[in-house]
Amino acid sequence: MSIVQNSEPSHLCTIINHLNFLDMDKNHDALTAFYRKALTVNSETTPTAVLTEILADDFLSSGSVDSKGKPSLIGQVEFFWKLIPDLKWEPQDRANDGNKYVVRSLVSGTPY
Repeated sequence: MSIVQNSEPSHLCTIINHLNFLDMDKNHDALTAFYRKALTVNSETTPTAVLTEILADDFLSSGSVDSKGKPSLIGQVEFFWKLIPDLKWEPQDRANDGNKYVVRSLVSGTPY
């Protein structure tokens, strides 16, 4: 799975490629877990637990400046949870073409 994020003020578009799952229900579940349980701060789990399960070992997040592997992304999300204790990601729209998914989302939170 790879993720590419393009940002505008408080809007993010995430392109997710190569989900590990083959059917639509599992892809939907993986996307839901990614936003609601890994990116959004919650008391049920941790980013490490969720991302370890849903990201492929060869995961690569490609941005405009650099790329991150699975361990780097997990560390970054854990840091964001500490920095922004009310961090919340809300998917607004989803579209897919084969195993490529695009998600438009709103993100909110108040950093320390």
